[in-house]
Order: sequence, then structure tokens, then C-alpha cells
Amino acid sequence: MNDTSLIQDDKEVARELMAQIKQDTSTIASRIDTTVGVKSEQKLLVAEHFSETGLSVDLLRALYRQGFEKPNPIQKSAIPHILSKHNIVVQSKSGTGKTLAYTCGILGNIMAGKEAQAIVITPTRELSTQTAKVISQVAQYLGVTVFLALKGEITTRAINEEIIVGCPGMILSLIQNRKLGYKGIKMVVLDEADALLDITCSMGAQTYQILKLIAGAQMIFFSATYSEERKHTIDFFASDAIKMYEERNGKPEGIKLFYIEAEGDNKRKALKSLYEYLSVSQMIIFVNTKATVNYLRKKLEDDLHSVSCLHGDLEKEERDKAVDEFNKSNTKILLTTDVFSRGMDIPQVNLIVNYDLPIYKGVASTQTYIHRIGRSGRFGRMGFVVDFVKGDECEAYLGFQNELKFASKKFTIRALEEVAEEMV
Repeated sequence: MNDTSLIQDDKEVARELMAQIKQDTSTIASRIDTTVGVKSEQKLLVAEHFSETGLSVDLLRALYRQGFEKPNPIQKSAIPHILSKHNIVVQSKSGTGKTLAYTCGILGNIMAGKEAQAIVITPTRELSTQTAKVISQVAQYLGVTVFLALKGEITTRAINEEIIVGCPGMILSLIQNRKLGYKGIKMVVLDEADALLDITCSMGAQTYQILKLIAGAQMIFFSATYSEERKHTIDFFASDAIKMYEERNGKPEGIKLFYIEAEGDNKRKALKSLYEYLSVSQMIIFVNTKATVNYLRKKLEDDLHSVSCLHGDLEKEERDKAVDEFNKSNTKILLTTDVFSRGMDIPQVNLIVNYDLPIYKGVASTQTYIHRIGRSGRFGRMGFVVDFVKGDECEAYLGFQNELKFASKKFTIRALEEVAEEMV
């Protein structure tokens, strides 16, 4: 493959990756912080304080108790518009604190002790669980409660919590079964809006129904990527929305991209070598099929690695357990399909491996690639990505680089082994 990084040979690239990821892992080990939030020492933060965004004194106190002191650029821009009850569309790269942005907006606009007033819709069970936790951490100081709507959880009572978080299917079911009154809903947030508005799947159709039911509510859309089709859909529901689009989709800043050429059984051998020679804090391995998850899990466990696994066919208890184990660092490897590619924050993850590139039936998905690699480099930290590229994927991979305007650096496993031997 033609590569713009040929000023470095394979060993130099391998040496760079090994040294930088080792340094980052040492930093994580010295100050692990599993709280989702933007801390004052991180470089995404700007000078303005939350007190200048229009938040109430009580909400400011709640933020300070949680350790939040200064808003980052996304929060600084989005919060005032949400507080002003504007419909708003925000495009923000992964790890930029969007959850806190709309959390502040919601808590600034609703009242404690009243009926359900805000709905937050996400595409996955895992993201819903994480989002509800983040909102609850701030809301608890204001007397505001959060209901987490999860499939499989039986709800016999009427829902009186002020904020509802869940996937579109479950939220729509609660409305249709009259467990959730929607007439008092003043705000709706679509977190990962591009996925939620995909009318080609049931999730998109369910989201459409919810938006039509609460057509008079304030609509807030967040995502790292927006296709032109999604932009037109948003215009249909909220033509007057304040739009904060980036000029083009791009990779999150601070993420270093590398690739190796491998296919067949050599991919598995390369994966084993990466884990053996790189000093990784935690890593996420993305694959395209459930069968590959099961295959690699057996191979990794045979090599005595502890692995958490996620795919759509797992029972909810299994999925919850996998995320919890990985979040608590009980396992160092998460092996997953794209069910985990959106929005999830595990701060100690510093390596993403695209064992399979997001190419489906010959079609490459740049948006999925952006969401996958955004699981590292969270909140201004450095992150690393190693892509496995097969011979017939070279053209598609170059397409990723051209569209996102980045150059990925090539190395070989042999070069990595030689560098490791030199360091002994």
C-alpha cells in the first residue's frame, strides 16, 4: 500500500508505537480515574467557568461536587443554547464531553418533583446505562431522579422520574403501554443521532415515532458524524435548529494511527504478538461478526488472557457483566462487534485494534471507523489504533485516510519483535 509515512521504516514506526503506548500506560497506572468527566487539568478545557454559561447556583454546586470546574468548547457552546430552549444539532468528536453538555442543559430546564420532562435516547443498552449513571451523578444533588429503561426489566408502575434514558424500542413500548406519559415531555436528546435516525432499521422507525409523538418538545441532537441524509432528516423534525456542524468528519485529535498488513490466520498471530510486546493498559478489539468474537475468545483464553465479550446475541445479564468487568479493569481485553463502537467511555483504554475493518459487503463505513477509534483518546488523552488490513482492503483503507485526512503508519510484527529484542 502506498503510504505517506515512508520517511520512517517499519522498525522506526514499531519503536515509536511501543515507546508511546508504554509511556501512556504508565501514566494511566499512576492516576487511574474511572469517573466519566472532564477534569480541570485536561487540555480540552477552556478558561471560562460553568458559572458563565447561565446555570443555576444549585446546579453549579452539583457540578463542583462532582469535580467539574470549567466547560470545554462543546459544553461552552451548547449549554447556553439548550438553556434558551433552542433546538440544537451538535457534531462533536468522541471524548469531548457531550453527555455533560446535555446533562447541564436538561437539569437547567426541568423541575424536580414533577412528571417525566426529558427523554434521552441512545442506540445501545450499554450507552444507556452509562448515560443514566452520568446524569444521576449530577442530578442527585438537585432532587431530580433518572429512570433507566432497559429491555427485559419489568415495569408495572407509572414512571414518575423526571428524566428517562433508554433505547428507542423500550421507550416507545413504555409510552404505548401507558407507563410513560409523554404529554409532559419538554426535551428530547438523541445521543448518537446518526444511528438513531437510520430509517432502514427498526431502531430508526421507533425513533421517528417518538419524535412525532413529542413534536412540540425541544430537540437536541448529538453525534460525532452526520451523513447528508441524516441532516435532511433533522431538518424535517427541527428545521429551526441551531446547527454546529464541523466542516468534515474527522478522527479525534490525539489518536495515533498504525496498521499492519495481515489476513487469515496471520491476523490472529499478529494479535497475539501485539498483546505480548506492547505495554497496554486496556484494549478493545473490534470484529465484524459474532462468529469471530467466539473464535477469538477461545483463542485468547487458550493463551490465558482474561477477556470480556460483547455482541448482539448475548443476554442482557451477560452484556452488563462484560461491560462491568471491563470498566472495573477486571479484564484487560474487550472483544466486541460494533455494539460497543458508540459513545462508551472507559478512560483507561489506550489501544483499539480493528481486527476486521468496518467493511460490510464490500462497502466501507467511514462513520463506523470514526466511532470505533474514538473509544480511545478520551477527554484529551492520547490514544492508539492498530488496523489489520487485508490485501483486498487496501483501496478501502486508503479511502478512510483520504476522507478523514490522516496518514496511518505501517509496521510489521517482525519489526515489533526485533525492537522488543533490542530492548531486552
